[in-house]
Amino acid sequence: MMRFVFLGMDGIGLSVEPMACILGYLHATALYGSLTGKNLEETVANAREYYSKMGIGEVHIYSLNPLTIILTDQMSMTEGSAKSFGGYASGFMAKILEDATESPYEVVSTEVYGTEYNNYKFVLKPAKDRFNFLAQKSEEPRSQEPRSL
Repeated sequence: MMRFVFLGMDGIGLSVEPMACILGYLHATALYGSLTGKNLEETVANAREYYSKMGIGEVHIYSLNPLTIILTDQMSMTEGSAKSFGGYASGFMAKILEDATESPYEVVSTEVYGTEYNNYKFVLKPAKDRFNFLAQKSEEPRSQEPRSL
């Protein structure tokens, strides 16, 4: 279902990456601590296994310090849909780690790559501000002026 929503929104030109991050975060919130292991490595392995069962890409751990995750998919995508799926994964993983360590995490870098835009790499690090994840900077400043139709 989620695949359909993200691909459909991207197909009509809507960027849903910010919303996808929040949805991933909320999904992990509902799991509150159920994927927490004895250490960071076990927690990441539990989250990776759980995520693979959702059918929205495979999670590969590139490194643990800093935590670098690569989300891959067999399907060709646009850059926008890859960012949506990656945003969901990054929100999900950030909250799983926050629950396990009792410290917030933030995404410090992202990258979409591959000829079919089917790879998304992101790096998570502990955040200094508890609300930093949900208040990440957007790429463009938003105007405060109302838009006319």
